Amino acid sequence: MDQTDSRLLNLIDWDLLIYDISSGAYFEQAKQKIQEYPKATSPQKLREKHQIIEKFISKYHTNEHDNFYVQVNDLPSNHSIDEKTYLLEKGSVLTIQEMHRFVMLLEIFHGQHKFLVELFGSKNMHSDEMDLVLKNLIRPFRKFVDSSGDIDYSSHPILGELYKKQSKVDQKANKLLRDIIQDWKTKEILQIDTYDIIQGHFILIVKTDHYNSTLGSIISRSDSGQTLYIEPTELSALSFERKKITMEIEKEIFQICVQYSDILRSIIPTIKRALELVTEVDYYFCLAQNAIQKNLCKPQIADHKKIKLEGFFHPLIEEPVKNDLNLISNYEGLILSGPNTGGKTVSLKTLCLIQLYLHKGFYLPAQYAEVSVFDEVYFLSLDHQNLADGLSSFAAETMHYLSLSDQLGDNALIFIDEIFNSTSSEEASALAMSFFNYFYKKSNPMLFVSTHHQMLKVKTHEAKQFLSGHMGFDPDNLVPTYKLHVGTPGSSMALETFERISKQYHFASKIKDSAKSILDSKYQEYEKLLFEVSQKKAHYEKELLKYEELNKKLKNEAQSQEGVLKLKMDQEYQKLKTEINNIRNQALETLRSVKENSSEKSVRSSFHKIEEKLPTPEIERPDAKPLSEEPKVGMRCLFIPLNREGEIIKIDEKKKKATLAMKGNMRIEAKLSELGKPRTSGEKQDFQFQIQKTKSSSLKIDGRGMRLEEFKEKVEFAVSDVLIGDIPYVEIIHGHGDGILKNWVREYLKLQPDLQFEIPKESQDGVTIAKLI
Repeated sequence: MDQTDSRLLNLIDWDLLIYDISSGAYFEQAKQKIQEYPKATSPQKLREKHQIIEKFISKYHTNEHDNFYVQVNDLPSNHSIDEKTYLLEKGSVLTIQEMHRFVMLLEIFHGQHKFLVELFGSKNMHSDEMDLVLKNLIRPFRKFVDSSGDIDYSSHPILGELYKKQSKVDQKANKLLRDIIQDWKTKEILQIDTYDIIQGHFILIVKTDHYNSTLGSIISRSDSGQTLYIEPTELSALSFERKKITMEIEKEIFQICVQYSDILRSIIPTIKRALELVTEVDYYFCLAQNAIQKNLCKPQIADHKKIKLEGFFHPLIEEPVKNDLNLISNYEGLILSGPNTGGKTVSLKTLCLIQLYLHKGFYLPAQYAEVSVFDEVYFLSLDHQNLADGLSSFAAETMHYLSLSDQLGDNALIFIDEIFNSTSSEEASALAMSFFNYFYKKSNPMLFVSTHHQMLKVKTHEAKQFLSGHMGFDPDNLVPTYKLHVGTPGSSMALETFERISKQYHFASKIKDSAKSILDSKYQEYEKLLFEVSQKKAHYEKELLKYEELNKKLKNEAQSQEGVLKLKMDQEYQKLKTEINNIRNQALETLRSVKENSSEKSVRSSFHKIEEKLPTPEIERPDAKPLSEEPKVGMRCLFIPLNREGEIIKIDEKKKKATLAMKGNMRIEAKLSELGKPRTSGEKQDFQFQIQKTKSSSLKIDGRGMRLEEFKEKVEFAVSDVLIGDIPYVEIIHGHGDGILKNWVREYLKLQPDLQFEIPKESQDGVTIAKLI
């Protein structure tokens, strides 16, 4: 992206933005990759990068993420491995500690093999190549150097024997020295009654005025000259033997360093690939972390000129006002107006930043984004005055636009903040529109311009060449709302802003009144009209937002009530199913008794017991009318409990019961009070039932400031009420970031098979709503 130079990046605070993102990376290489200037990238490559980020987001709160950083934290975060790799290529021999870092890198590469294949596919190394590295380097190296880098030479096959020899010499010397110390101590020759090893010599520390040559050789002296370091004559042979062994050890260590340096040199491509992939994992985890923490979205890349954004915001602003913009090919750009300090510049910077983020392959600061890719991005802002060249602000700004006109390419995106703000409004508007026309005749770019010029706002709005927009203003409190309104230009609100910021000065009202009297009446009328239009639009949008929120709330409540109803019905169904199964088992037992020729009395008794256990339906049937005459044999009537008709075949006046014959050769003994008038043809039955629900828990839990145990107790209690249907859902407020409460509640809800949870967009990841599936 040729035009995305340092000047543009400085204007949109790129360094601050990119530092904020890159601070989450561990390796300097990953940070530098994030901090690289954006470059023109094809839509296909951007889509591929977005898919990779999506994978890393899914892995961010997993063991793979934690295990990766536990391992890489032992590697140097700077470029030291790169530098040592370069030295290897030049033939250098590394120390064992330096080689330990390479071995750690290869161990991580091997240990993360499955994870890397899942993320990057064929970019990983082949298994047979890794087997050779394990066999020739990692396993033998780890026999005497542990995973923390501590060296145990005694575990090495050759060095181990040499150290044993050295230990035996030290033991002999130690025994001799103890005897000498005891002898010299009685003669008060010693300065300190202990020994040391200097330059491979066993020495005792002697007072200078007590020394004579029979004691031994002087190895060294103190700076003051009062102390001598003497090697006793009896120890000279052992010192020589020890020095010889030490030289053999040093020689062997050097050979080991040469051997393993040669092995590392032979697999330099593998080392580079390992470092590249490990760094790349860190790079993508950093982007995933930024996307999660800032609530960024995966963009949809449009194939034609289009900028559709929902809830876009500047990522460095705490609790930003989120705005929408839908700029399709019918318009050549956006002319943005509105009050000073109302957010015009921030909006332009954010839109420019979104395009640069897109070229970097980052997720975008919005809730939804569908944008096209532009090859060139220009941002012109601030004071263009150039004293060195003797140019005024207007002259310097004009030179910028002329230069831009000369080099403009075919697919450009241009941002101009406060165009021609340093000259008269009418002339500035005319020049601006003339430049716009030239731009579009040459290459048809997309243009975003902020302005206070009334003529420019009017002319571009009337021509419908550009989409008009303005930043909102709260007339009640006389403060900007930072809300972007599209479709109409807006008032500059200069006098109102002046009134707000000058309240502490008693004379300010006189200045404002004087300014009003100077202003042209048409100008005042137009600004007043713009103010009224924007005020009404802001009012309608507020009301619309209220209705949308109410509609969303009612919809959620309706869905929740449907879930409660379904759960209650399922519970009643399971209860009846159990009762029916019990009755069925008793009926089968009675049938078995009949087959075994049981007495009629016992069979009837069994049936009466079954009848008593039959559930009595609490169903209102307005069409079940009592009999209007005495029941007689042969009469058809309705058996109310089962809502089925039958014919009376027997009446027992004493027991006030009747036996009915029904379809399917079925006989039923019914109480006379259970008989009703049969329905006439065409009548239908209505069933009515009611479910009474009592709330047990609140629909909202605010856990901010709670200890984890208290938070767990409240959430578990509320979730149990959701599961049994006492409440339709529970809204859990836990706060933003990677806090303990949020992580616990998300993991806990994942373990509930009958629950689902959602994260409201407007909560910025600070709220989780749990409800039934």
